[in-house]
Amino acid sequence: TMLISSNKSYSKLVTFGCSYTNGYMEEEKAQWGNYLSKHLNCPHLLLSPNASSNYYISNKVINFCESQKEKDFCIGIQWSEPSRREVYVEKENDYIAFNLSTLMLTDKFQFDEFYFLKKNLITIDKMFFRMEEMIWRTINSMLFTISYLRDNDIDFIMFQGINSILDFDTDDSTTFPISRERKENILNQPEFFNEYVDMHTHMFGHHLFNQDNQGHPNSKYIQWWSSEMYNYIKGGVEKTPLI
Repeated sequence: TMLISSNKSYSKLVTFGCSYTNGYMEEEKAQWGNYLSKHLNCPHLLLSPNASSNYYISNKVINFCESQKEKDFCIGIQWSEPSRREVYVEKENDYIAFNLSTLMLTDKFQFDEFYFLKKNLITIDKMFFRMEEMIWRTINSMLFTISYLRDNDIDFIMFQGINSILDFDTDDSTTFPISRERKENILNQPEFFNEYVDMHTHMFGHHLFNQDNQGHPNSKYIQWWSSEMYNYIKGGVEKTPLI
């Protein structure tokens, strides 16, 4: 297991995710990495664009780690909702993540690539947004990231931020059959903070949650969540790696 240790000294905690990680409107006040890094007594580096897809998050993690000579940092990952994909935008020279609802409801996608997607929405939906494939992509991202970080001796912790892979039944899919047992095996990995399943679902029933951050995790809830993560780290997890 490569779970972050409360007994180690790290150069920094580097966090990845979406708006549930970067704090959204409350910024630093609602960044779980900001509080977790204080528990770990190290600086915090945030690498978490809004609306990131899980494939994009995985790529960001690997790209960062590959660019570092010293591997004395630790990694924190918040997985996002599985319905997001990413498309390369030439003018930005980067990939931009989106899902179908944000594509149609917002005006921020002012690029030729997104005009094309909107114009061909029905076909695009059938080709690229089957939920079975989206769950498969998320699971692949999780497994690849876990394996990469373990192989490179990089300590990390991860959790589900928006939705859980258990929310979607795909074991009867002829194309992407993934049993619930296999999904649970992933979430039971020692480096997975899964005590409350996913943050989004849990926070709406928690007494510290309010709408200060426009439907995103607010500062008081995030401080509590970060403390729970640190308690999990300190607990000396005895789970056995299954992958």
